[in-house]
Amino acid sequence: MTAAAPRSWSTREAAHRKPGTLLVDAVLLLGVLVAGTLAAWPIYATPWLLVTAAGGALIGAGAVLVGHRFALAPWAAGAIAALAIAVLGIPLATPAALSGIRSLPALAQAESAMLASVVTGWRDLITVPVPVGDYQGLLVPFLVVVGVASAVAAALATSPRRWAVPFAPAVLLLPLGFGVGFGSSDPGTPLILGPVVIAAPRAAFAGLLAVGAAIAYLVHRAWAERRAALARAAVARAVPSLAGVRRGGLGAAVSLVAAAIAIAAAGAATPGVREVLRTTAEPVVLLPQYASPLTGYRASFADAEYGRILFRVSGDTAAVPRLRLAVLSNYDGLRFSAPGPGRSFARIPQLERRAAGLTVSDAGYTGVWLPAATGLASVSFGGARAAALTDGFAYDLSADAGIDSAGLRPGDSVTLAAAPHAAPALSQLVAPADPVLFPDAVFPASLGRWIDAQQLAPDAKGLGTAVRRLREYGYLSHSLELPGAGSWFEALGEPSFEPSYAGESTDRVGALFTALLAKPGEVAAVGDDEQFAVAVALLAEHFGFPARIVLGFDLAPTADPDAMPACAAGECRGADLTAWVEVQGAGGEWAIVDVTPQHTVPPRPDTAQAAEPHNPTEVTAATATDQQPPEAAPAGAAPRAQPSTRQPAAGVDWFGAPARIGVASVLGLLVLASPLLAMLLVKALRRRSRRRAAVPRARIAAGWDEYVDDLVDRGIPVLATATRTEVAGVSVLATLADAAAFSDIAPTEADADAFWALVGEEKAGSRRRSGLRRHLLAALSIRSFLRRARPASGPNPAKKAR
Repeated sequence: MTAAAPRSWSTREAAHRKPGTLLVDAVLLLGVLVAGTLAAWPIYATPWLLVTAAGGALIGAGAVLVGHRFALAPWAAGAIAALAIAVLGIPLATPAALSGIRSLPALAQAESAMLASVVTGWRDLITVPVPVGDYQGLLVPFLVVVGVASAVAAALATSPRRWAVPFAPAVLLLPLGFGVGFGSSDPGTPLILGPVVIAAPRAAFAGLLAVGAAIAYLVHRAWAERRAALARAAVARAVPSLAGVRRGGLGAAVSLVAAAIAIAAAGAATPGVREVLRTTAEPVVLLPQYASPLTGYRASFADAEYGRILFRVSGDTAAVPRLRLAVLSNYDGLRFSAPGPGRSFARIPQLERRAAGLTVSDAGYTGVWLPAATGLASVSFGGARAAALTDGFAYDLSADAGIDSAGLRPGDSVTLAAAPHAAPALSQLVAPADPVLFPDAVFPASLGRWIDAQQLAPDAKGLGTAVRRLREYGYLSHSLELPGAGSWFEALGEPSFEPSYAGESTDRVGALFTALLAKPGEVAAVGDDEQFAVAVALLAEHFGFPARIVLGFDLAPTADPDAMPACAAGECRGADLTAWVEVQGAGGEWAIVDVTPQHTVPPRPDTAQAAEPHNPTEVTAATATDQQPPEAAPAGAAPRAQPSTRQPAAGVDWFGAPARIGVASVLGLLVLASPLLAMLLVKALRRRSRRRAAVPRARIAAGWDEYVDDLVDRGIPVLATATRTEVAGVSVLATLADAAAFSDIAPTEADADAFWALVGEEKAGSRRRSGLRRHLLAALSIRSFLRRARPASGPNPAKKAR
């Protein structure tokens, strides 16, 4: 006998390393990668995704090939790939940053942001609405996934070890999993093909493409292995075993079919809205650290702020008649705040565009509340802090309101582009069928009594009449003490001064309606936009219309004589700050309702508001603090006069969503591991079938095959023509197997059971000697399905290995 061929690249795999074979392998693996890019397309929806995918594949595969060419260690090839991503990451994954690189510090800043995205981009990706385009380096995670997957797949595909064959396409399934996990919860429009309904056609097509390309790759590798075996057998003058190659191809096909079944099962179990990573992510910018801007409204009319320029506005004011500073839709009985129930501030990459429109230069305003407009189409930032403002920008599409965590400062500018929007009249609205309204506890009892006294129809016209009477019987006052020269009081023509408290609580607003009830048909309620905006919002909610308060500026004069003045000459000052209420109809449209009370007819001298209140307290921006809502209903609160039409709030599902995410994650891992699990299953079924052979003699022969397959899977070559003694040496196993095969005495069931027990002991001993790692590799090996012919002469390698 001659020695078996050494397990080296040059002799064992030479026939497979032909250029044509390598090209076919590369094309088939590229098909798996294309499927992953297709799955990730809904996340980005930008042609630059193709550039990122191609660049990542070239970086990963190129680093491995360079490592092979120069015989580098694996860590050195990995370092080459990491360095290539660091150098090429900006043009491949952050193309928007290229235009801003004009100096070495700018390049360093862009490089730092790109490298930071390698760590933080994964979290950011699930908190930004899709599609994200090339927004703020969110392509970097996909570049990393493709680069790592390509590098590992290239290393496995070029490895001389047979166990690496099925892992190469399996690793390239990572981009496919990335596209599913980080994608949208909307599976898309179902595809109906006769009786078959495909719930997620894009994901299904990507999965089929990936599985098909992977199967084709494994089949091609199996045939390449067969050709190599035939070439070696011809040299050794032995006949190769074609059955082993067929079994290997069958095992690979079964493995990938199992993966396809797992993917299909996961898709069939997915509801109309898929549970993905972003499903339970909170793309919310929490605002507990920011005081409600309505709370500090009165501070804008103080002597120091009244004439100060907050914004300078230039551009097309026709498309933006009102500049929105904050939208408040949540009321807890103490204050209005943002965002409201079911709404959140999130980063919206679709708004990050350069477009001509209205430019707001920040002259003196500082704060996180961002100037915005109804129907906002795009926003961009200018000034030295443009990059920081872009990073901190977040928007609430449902409220047309924005904030910026970086905070506006003097010298910053914001350019807005908005589509012209005509708001409907309040009288045209129809109340929604199932509105989400404020809780009953925040409505003062005096509000219900005042509405009952007005005898109004419970519709939009009745609401309009109630608002008109509230403003007509109200009186404007911005302070508790008489202001000095150059103040709001002087600007109004110095009417009769009436002091008023600040505040927006249920008690403060209830006092307005209490005063109106005490003097029916007369001017009695004293306050400003802070109180009257809350009062109008509560009136709208009482009539069944959702309402929100908007704080901002009028850029064009209105026909309402009682409204606050518009910004003059493109300069918005503290004196121009106003509040209005927006009321929602059944169709989702919002009507604008001005709330400023009249200031020409003062209350009668004997009204209770004429005397200066005892121990006055004024809440200003400097002393405003956030308070938690009270445990009990505010004083003076009572159930509303009319029955509530609200639906009870849905309970928070603390377990369901995490459980669904966990199940989806487990399913994804099972999909990726299904080829390996299928191999374990096939081997278990083979072992079970052998142990249940019909007669004891056949069971002993099958036990011997099980023992030999274990040797082969552990990497010990076994000659096809070797005797049992040459394979196992002088051992009980070889003796019993020979006796069962050649003896005239038929073995019994007990003999077969004893033989299988010896096989189990031999395999257990091999596991202990080889260690856990080699045992796992042997369990997943497909060598026993690809048993090949060996030269018929020379010592037996299996015996020598023992």
